[in-house]
Amino acid sequence: MNHISKYIFGILFIFLSWANYSYLQNQKSVDSFEEGLKYLKSRELDAAVDWFNKTIELNSKNAEAFLRRGIAHMGLKKYPEAVADFSKVIELNPRHATAFCYRGDAFFELKKFTEAIADFSTAIDLNPNFAIAFNNRGMALSSLKKYTASISDFTKAIELNPRYAVAYCNRADAFFETKKYSEAVDDYCKAIELNPKGPEGVNNRGIKLRDLKKHSEAIADYSKIIQFKPNDPRHTFSFNNRGVAFFELKKYSQCIADFDKAIEIDSKNHLAFFNRGNALGELKKYPEAIVDFTKAIELDHKFTYAFYNRGNAYHELENYSDAISDYSKAIELDPYFYLAFNNRGVVFSKIKKHSDAIADYSKAIELNPENYLAFRNRGYALNDLEKYSEAIADFTKAIELDPSHFQLFVGRGSAFFMTKKYLEAIEDLTKAIDLEPNDHTIYYLRGWVFHSLHMEDLANEDFRKAKKMEEIKKGFQLYF
Repeated sequence: MNHISKYIFGILFIFLSWANYSYLQNQKSVDSFEEGLKYLKSRELDAAVDWFNKTIELNSKNAEAFLRRGIAHMGLKKYPEAVADFSKVIELNPRHATAFCYRGDAFFELKKFTEAIADFSTAIDLNPNFAIAFNNRGMALSSLKKYTASISDFTKAIELNPRYAVAYCNRADAFFETKKYSEAVDDYCKAIELNPKGPEGVNNRGIKLRDLKKHSEAIADYSKIIQFKPNDPRHTFSFNNRGVAFFELKKYSQCIADFDKAIEIDSKNHLAFFNRGNALGELKKYPEAIVDFTKAIELDHKFTYAFYNRGNAYHELENYSDAISDYSKAIELDPYFYLAFNNRGVVFSKIKKHSDAIADYSKAIELNPENYLAFRNRGYALNDLEKYSEAIADFTKAIELDPSHFQLFVGRGSAFFMTKKYLEAIEDLTKAIDLEPNDHTIYYLRGWVFHSLHMEDLANEDFRKAKKMEEIKKGFQLYF
């Protein structure tokens, strides 16, 4: 993950002159502009855009309104719109260094690196002390593999701002690419020292490789970084991130060892506790996982995923009240966390609170209508409430989203069976068997459908298969 300084609401605002209010034509224009700023600062970006639109309607020469709207468009990842806004600022004020820098950021996101470099260079010409512009031009040069030039720009950015952690991390990336590993380690460690909790304090190239799912290469990179200064206390992030790469490869003993080391170096590293908890969860050591998630929460009281994962561990231990409490806390911290709504719904289903479960599944669907799980789970809950037509609709939607899961066909087949649509039920249950031929409960259920059609030979054949595969359990009742 390359660190270009974009949407830096708190940083670049220092370059924006509040004195420019003087050109606002009337009080309505002032009011709408101030409303836009308020929503921009709170990152309610759609609302910010709406208010800046009103400002621009009242005063089409308000360069600062175009600039702020461009910043909001950047946050919304509407980069062509951002380019248009920053271009308008430049048209109105050709010496607006910040507008050139922001337009360069937008071009960078559009992978128009040559145009980005040109804009960053103009920003530097207009303001030779513009550290962010040097850093961002360095990033564009690195994207073109011009590492010598990018190192020069990062160095200049650091000279202008010696506490610029992002620039240290970006220069470390460039050093790494040119095989200057010792220099890279020094810069990574300096970035961590300046901002221990920031993304720039994490070993950048390893994260990039991890994101590309090149986990073995990421492990090699982290190991190379660690070997240069194995006892450096700032390597807590290197051990943590190498542990994450081991986790992705399902090498849980190695990843736990790395998380242990990260915690030994820094006992307040909440991410290491959290990640070790995840590894322990994968090993089904749920009580130990809960201890680690609890420690992560103690260190960061607003750690949404720690509450969520601790809820999952409680869920596995059938401690449903604590699971609900943790899922609810995760939702309180992040009202858009659809998985927390889904999983809380699953717990409500297990304790037979089907109406509450359906409400949670419906909210999960509202937040992410492309995820089949909530449709599937709501279908099961509707089956439990004997609302079979609605259940069929949910299972059908889940199958449209992902037809690879046999449970979806079992759920819909069960609903068809209960509504006496036997042929449709047989078709679905047969499809389920094709996908999962070793589940005896599906044969048992299809046997009952054949029995209902007085097709006793086929029914008995399915019953025999089910009996042979495993003694029939009550599990099939979950599908009704």
